[in-house]
Amino acid sequence: MVRPKKPVRSRVGLVVLLSLALSSPAFSGPNRLDGENPEDQEIQAEAPDRPKDMPLATLPEPRSLDLLPPRPEAREAIDELLRDLTGTDRAQVARAQSLMVRAKSDWVAALERKADRLAERADRGKMKARFERSIALRKKSEQGGTGDYLVEMLADPDPTDPSWQEVVQLLAINQMLTAIGSADAARVVIFIYVRFGEFMRIDCQRQLDAIGERANAALIDARRHPAPKIADWAQRLLSLRHKLDPHDAVGTTDSTALSEILLALGRSRDPQLTNLLLSFAASDRAGVRRAAREGLVLIGEAGSWQLKDAYQNITGKLPPRDWTWKRTARELFTEYDRLELEEAYALLAQGEQARQRKDYSSMLASFNKLLALVPSFQETEPLANGYLQAALANKDSHPDVAFDAAFRAEQLLTDPAQKQKAEALRRLLEAQRLEAKGWIDQTELKRARTLDPSLRGQSEQLSGAHERGQVWGLASRYLIASVISVLALLGAAWVFLSMMGGRKRSPKKGETTPTVSER
Repeated sequence: MVRPKKPVRSRVGLVVLLSLALSSPAFSGPNRLDGENPEDQEIQAEAPDRPKDMPLATLPEPRSLDLLPPRPEAREAIDELLRDLTGTDRAQVARAQSLMVRAKSDWVAALERKADRLAERADRGKMKARFERSIALRKKSEQGGTGDYLVEMLADPDPTDPSWQEVVQLLAINQMLTAIGSADAARVVIFIYVRFGEFMRIDCQRQLDAIGERANAALIDARRHPAPKIADWAQRLLSLRHKLDPHDAVGTTDSTALSEILLALGRSRDPQLTNLLLSFAASDRAGVRRAAREGLVLIGEAGSWQLKDAYQNITGKLPPRDWTWKRTARELFTEYDRLELEEAYALLAQGEQARQRKDYSSMLASFNKLLALVPSFQETEPLANGYLQAALANKDSHPDVAFDAAFRAEQLLTDPAQKQKAEALRRLLEAQRLEAKGWIDQTELKRARTLDPSLRGQSEQLSGAHERGQVWGLASRYLIASVISVLALLGAAWVFLSMMGGRKRSPKKGETTPTVSER
């Protein structure tokens, strides 16, 4: 079969269209994988001018939800407390109840592990039956239910029943988490509900209510739980708190709770929340500001268009097209920090000039003001070196100033050798301050000599003065004791002689004392 030829007109039209396409801007200039022309003026646009040596803002590393491994001491303390709580000694039970409210913040990981192991070995069916029976008996009693399930379980003690012990331990873990009251603690409370099921739901809800606003972040995270039952439960609790809408969730005066909520919103990776997080990315509260930026990093490229719009709104310029979302975010954060950092770098320059003049008083004033303005200032090396020089220069004339400078240098230095030098000086100055109050800390002096042998002379001088003082103090104590002993002996002798003299003057037997008329 012979195919009909295409009309000449159609072929000419195809050639024209191809030539127009090749001459279009998309095909002009060197080829790029993304189809952009590198000769475009917007791509070649440079970042706004920044103060000299001002670094580009870094993207913070988002915090993980994984807890650190529990401390052995924390695990031992929790085991001892739970053992006393489920024992037969009522005094120890009462003591354990009073200690639960003092649970430490670093116990969260140990409490989570304890609850997890309890779930692995316990018979949850028997735990549920024992729990329901004790609560029912308590409600039928004259006292009635108190609403505190742990108190009600302890009112019906049965230390020989493993199920009773396991329920009491679980309820105690929940109350210790409430006493800690952090977002991580709230997540473990939710974890307990997930692991143990419906019979723990009411108690977990009560503990979350007691934790308050700091539990909202944990509930926001729980909305993404793979089990629909848990996700719906978390959503229902947020709705009852009127915190289901993200804009309502951030309505809190608790900075810690707000920081955790912003991170939880970022973990949702919803690009529609980018603008909400951007509104907190320039907050004057350092923790809130960092949490908002971590949330933006978690959303990542999905929020790139909102980042570009925010950059344009604050600078009046479109960001170059070849900027990735990370570069746009860093430039945007730098613009947010510009006013604050400009003043900080001006103070740094003033301090450096004062240091060159060896005007350490002015230098310390500038550096202290800088750290008060920007506690997380990145250029710590010139600050640390300046503080160390000021400490060395003032250690004899102004020891208090030197001590403060050495302490700051020790916190800021990153070089191990310099850090040891600052610590040694700080310990020596601390020993001098204590010596002025009348006593010497030999441990501080020994540590200072070990860290920095150049301070051995001053350290040994203080130790020698202390030893001489000890010798004189010992001799003076013996002298004073001897004087007191001699005086005591003299006093005793005087009393004895007085008594003997009185006996000699007393009348003999049969004699009478003459009257006045006879005299």
